[in-house]
Amino acid sequence: MQYREGTMGRIFVVKVEDGDELIESIKKVAEEEEIKTAAFIMLGALKGASYVSGPKEPVLPPEQIWRSFSDGREIMGVGTIYKSDNEPSIHLHISIGKGEEAHVGCLREAGQVYIVVEAVIFEINGIEAERIFDKNLGLKTIKFIN
Repeated sequence: MQYREGTMGRIFVVKVEDGDELIESIKKVAEEEEIKTAAFIMLGALKGASYVSGPKEPVLPPEQIWRSFSDGREIMGVGTIYKSDNEPSIHLHISIGKGEEAHVGCLREAGQVYIVVEAVIFEINGIEAERIFDKNLGLKTIKFIN
């Protein structure tokens, strides 16, 4: 385990509108506001998206299970922002629901907003970290710089 202590920085409230691409919208705010490290929460709905929902087997690196939908579903999400290759890298896990059906996964590709998604981004000061590819894990993960 590794950890660092930081302090709360700026807080941004973001309204992502119908038809916008969710991850790109959060990334754009991070770029424009020069956010290097942050956590965020969100709620709203997506028209459609592709996401990873668990590994096929608990081995490293994992073989991912891909899921998608295109029928409009409610979402709640939590994520982080770190720099990767000198640009914001978004890691977003969402719960996805419609009727009696519910799923949880990591949104990795385009997710088009349906009606609205409201997000709150909490900037973290005093922690220098970046997201780098770990070949043993088969994915990008946090590396503390200091």
